[in-house]
Amino acid sequence: MQRYARQYNVAPEKLATVALTFRKHALLKSGAVMKKPLTLDEYMSSRFIAEPLRLFDYCLINDGAVAMVLTTAERAKDLKKKPVYISGFGAASELSTQSSMPQNY
Repeated sequence: MQRYARQYNVAPEKLATVALTFRKHALLKSGAVMKKPLTLDEYMSSRFIAEPLRLFDYCLINDGAVAMVLTTAERAKDLKKKPVYISGFGAASELSTQSSMPQNY
């Protein structure tokens, strides 16, 4: 984002447009996480997370998420590209999971 902002001379107020618009659209949904509009002043006074991105440039519930399409080793043998075998993985989160299946499923 730093490179993009420098290359295209994007002012911080222009970056704010994305967060402000997303908040405005989110408030149209009853299940919105944040329940009040975001102002330009609030955006501009929020802390930097990784400059030029501020707190409100980040998604509240899924930043850092990763998706992988996995298959069995047997099926992978028939694919065009050489498979990558996964021998282990780890994850950590302090957020509650909103999309997991109930424990008694």
